[in-house]
Parts: sequence; structure tokens; C-alpha cells
Amino acid sequence: MRIYQFAFLIIAGITGIFCSSGDLFAGGRQLINSSKIYVYDGDTIIVENQGMRLVGIDSPEISKPRCDREKTLGYAARDRLRQIVEHARTVELADGGKRDKYGRPLVTLYADGIDVRRPMMAEGHAIVWRPGRRAWSDRLQHWCGR
Repeated sequence: MRIYQFAFLIIAGITGIFCSSGDLFAGGRQLINSSKIYVYDGDTIIVENQGMRLVGIDSPEISKPRCDREKTLGYAARDRLRQIVEHARTVELADGGKRDKYGRPLVTLYADGIDVRRPMMAEGHAIVWRPGRRAWSDRLQHWCGR
């Protein structure tokens, strides 16, 4: 698990995805009332009936877990993200203008100016998202140990 977290932080530093200015995002950052954010799971939020995916990370599944351990970890990830959002004095959303395969906007969420992916990764609630069959297998190994 630590290797994924380390790799993400290295990639983040190189690409600047933790940029504080929001310049990389088409719409910049938008201040949003945290009460309008429903945290569905560790990498999915719903704002005004629009599902949104946190870009670049993957957290354990709740709705279709591949094992009991993944479901347990999924609830922990969801609860942690909820805690981060609920305790923040300010919450901002940055939409990069891209969508996932389900049509959800890929967004970055900031709580008190900090990209929420940082604590989620650092605390083991999320790993770097990668596409493909091999990545799916790696996630199965990571969350379920098989």
C-alpha cells in the first residue's frame, strides 16, 4: 500500500496536480457549501444531483465490493472523506472539464485549501487510479489481498 501512496505523491509533485492556484482547471475553483456535498464513497461525491468523481484516485468500493474487506475499507474511506468535508471551514471544487466513462465530471475537491486526495492517500483510504485490466487486478490484490 505504501508504494502506491509514494508513487502518487511523486507523480503529483512532478505534474503539479496539487497546484494551489487552480490554474490547471478550466473553471478554476468554486466555493461550495459543504452541506450541499453528499459523499457517496471515498472517491465519489454528489453535488446538486450530479455525481462527480475525484480525479486520479481510487478508493475501495461500497456498492459492488469484490470482498468483505473491501466493503469494510470502503465505508472507512467514505466516512473519512465525509469527516474532512464536514469539518472544513471552506470547501472548493475544481472541474477539470473531463468526464469518466460514466459521464461524471472528474473534479478536485479542496477542504481548507488542501486537496482532499492528500489525506485520503496518506491515510491509506485511496490509491492512485490507473485504467486497464492489470490495474483492476492490482486493486483487487490491494483491497482484498488476492
